[in-house]
Amino acid sequence: MRDKYDMGLAAAFYSPKLNFTVASGYTDAGLGMGNKTRLAQVDDLYVWGSTTKMITAPAVLQLVEQGKVNLTDPIALHIDPILIALNGTRLEDHFGSPIHGVQIQHLLHMTSGIQDYDGEAFSRAQFANRSKAFGPIEIIGKFVSPTLQSVPGQQQMYCSTNYILLGLVLATHYHQPDSSWAWQNYDQASVVPKALQKVFKNSKFVMSGPCSQYTPVHGFMEFYPSAQLPKQDVWDVSCLGGWTAGNYVGSVADVARFTYELYNKKKSSILSSASQALLTNFSVATNVETTKQAQPADFTCLAYHELKAVLTGRPKPHCAMVIPQRFIGKCVCMPEIVAIAVPAQGQVDTFKPFELSTILWCHAQNRYFETADCGGAQPLFKAAAGTVPRLLEDFTLRCLVTIAWSFAAYRHKEEHLFQAIGDHLISQVHTANCGELANIAWAYGLLQIHHERLFQEVARRANVRLQDFKQQEIASIIWGFAASDILPAAFFSNAALAAQRLALTPQQTTNILWALTRRRCKQSSVATTVLALLPPATKQIERFNMPEIAICSMAAAKTLLFVGMDSPSPELPTINQTESAPESATEEASANVESLNSSTAADKANVKTTTLLQALGDQSNRDVAKQFAGFSSALALLPVIGLFLTEYLLRGFVSDSNSRWMYSAFAAVILVNVVLVAFVVHCFAEGFPDQKMSEVDTKAEKEIGGACTERKIEEEEPKKDKVFSVDLGTLQPPALLEGACQGMFRALFAEAARRMDSFKPREMQSLSVLCAQPLGLENAGDMSAGDLRSCCFALATTGSPAHQPLSLLDELLEEDQDLFWDPDPVEAANQ
Repeated sequence: MRDKYDMGLAAAFYSPKLNFTVASGYTDAGLGMGNKTRLAQVDDLYVWGSTTKMITAPAVLQLVEQGKVNLTDPIALHIDPILIALNGTRLEDHFGSPIHGVQIQHLLHMTSGIQDYDGEAFSRAQFANRSKAFGPIEIIGKFVSPTLQSVPGQQQMYCSTNYILLGLVLATHYHQPDSSWAWQNYDQASVVPKALQKVFKNSKFVMSGPCSQYTPVHGFMEFYPSAQLPKQDVWDVSCLGGWTAGNYVGSVADVARFTYELYNKKKSSILSSASQALLTNFSVATNVETTKQAQPADFTCLAYHELKAVLTGRPKPHCAMVIPQRFIGKCVCMPEIVAIAVPAQGQVDTFKPFELSTILWCHAQNRYFETADCGGAQPLFKAAAGTVPRLLEDFTLRCLVTIAWSFAAYRHKEEHLFQAIGDHLISQVHTANCGELANIAWAYGLLQIHHERLFQEVARRANVRLQDFKQQEIASIIWGFAASDILPAAFFSNAALAAQRLALTPQQTTNILWALTRRRCKQSSVATTVLALLPPATKQIERFNMPEIAICSMAAAKTLLFVGMDSPSPELPTINQTESAPESATEEASANVESLNSSTAADKANVKTTTLLQALGDQSNRDVAKQFAGFSSALALLPVIGLFLTEYLLRGFVSDSNSRWMYSAFAAVILVNVVLVAFVVHCFAEGFPDQKMSEVDTKAEKEIGGACTERKIEEEEPKKDKVFSVDLGTLQPPALLEGACQGMFRALFAEAARRMDSFKPREMQSLSVLCAQPLGLENAGDMSAGDLRSCCFALATTGSPAHQPLSLLDELLEEDQDLFWDPDPVEAANQ
């Protein structure tokens, strides 16, 4: 688990009879960042963030048990007093009259409809002033929308603002009449009875200062989902963390003990059994934060079942978390799944439609950790494929969409099933919601099943609802159409425009860019969308994996080709210039490149042939000449010496003279072969000498300025900031490309330079070809890793003409029929 997520972690178990703590990894490294110098210790303090809510909720329920608060009370009744005392305002002043419908229980269950403060505006403000402690009053006033996002009590949305408001409820009731009003006066540790408080000696509730003041454990953030900030160490960021929503710092032993006391039904010390029944979840923390924040739950799932197996003496199950989205998931074990799958295979006909679609959905979710020895669910899917077409009239649209999604997510293709489902869905598509439309397109596209009539209906329905599509839905439906090779112009144009307004993840961006450029950018609206999506993709390039970077770069290339062919710009630099005087820096640079190429070719044509003897006589080849002379002498002398020596030695054994000379000849032939084999072995062991540059190549090397090489050429004049004979800084691309494709190409080359050591030989060769043309180089396939890294760095840090590699890419793009981007499903059909 430590290596799976590249993190430091600690875990603790507590019971009256058994308690222990373990730690692993490093506290100053994670997610590929840090130094890995400090090993994790069992008593380390971790920044628990939202686990603080597990402490805040019981404190509120204690007020309920004391009769001071009712779960159905309006929150304004308990928050307005402190607001009036602090700044003379009320909740209604900020939220309006709808806030009176929000009750205490809505805050606890996160069904208030209030917006989460932890969005783009707050995260950018916090990371711009990393150590600043934003208090609850400032957070609500500046970073929480006054408009409720939903009717209170109707929809659950994860929202930390709820627990900040609960903190104000607590601060109101714990205010002492003889003291001044301040939210800081509320003692969060008071949730624990005084008799137990001495047990929690390593627990702290931070009120100010960065986390580095309270713990040696660094915190590494993969990316901040709301603000799309790059991955970083957040050890120096304020540890207040939303106060009662996220300011707890403590050891895993303390959290384990608190959890035990909180849920202990036999001897309740914190809450009554009635209040315990209202609690449903608790959290586990590590020193890293990832996209889906899967690692705490994944570890809990694994550790719980392994510990249970040890304590009960049962075999260890194969368990893992199925996490379709951030903070949402379920711990599932393979024995449980197999126990369902085996009998289900023979009873498919007896399941109700919803039951069958649910079972298939569950197995599709768990396909990632099926093992070869568990049998898997292939027979179940096979049986379902034979049953569903016979009972289509019994299935609702939602069930059929779920089944199609499940077959696609499980990668189980049944052509006849999908054709039957498609024929049946055509008349029902008009009732589908956005998620169902997206899942239909995604499922058919992933399995490469062509059903043009179904896609026509989906496109017709989606066209009128594109403004309602969420990020994943718009990415899935666009990708599904492109993967199925069905590209209706009107739908793609409208979908492309709809995608521009959304904040997309790397995978969603990649899906859309791949889809929009599946068969070249032939529509101006599509090209405009690609150009609009590339700048934000450039800003978050570090979050992209290698396949995603490749797809985005190909999309940029195709878009540039479309712009270059169909929308020519007079500012576009070209290589083939006339001999007339250049009228601009761009034309002069291009003319210089052509002149250099022409002179180099002419010089190469005049080079005289060098003979072998002339080459061996060269001073620089003296060592080679000595080796050649040594082997030549051995080849001439050893067989002759061997011939006579063998004849002499055989005189005591072979009386016939002719026989002795025949055997001696065999010995001489063997010696000849031994010398030749030794020469070949020596050549391979010695290695091949570096190819020496001819006088013409040396001249070109100096004129180019040592582009993409690490040789230091002595020159009398100071070096200029150039990477070849043309000053790349003078080459400016068209204004249309400056903010989009140009920036994308620079970011891609910078990322390629950073990841050079992880490229495979074939990938390096392809990258060499792409780097060579804009730099005017030949023999690009011979580049070393160091040369190629220098190339990429040069293209990333100078004003290189990003369009130039496209004349070569054009040939590659003509054969992109086989380029199929196959992303994993990231959102399951709703059940």
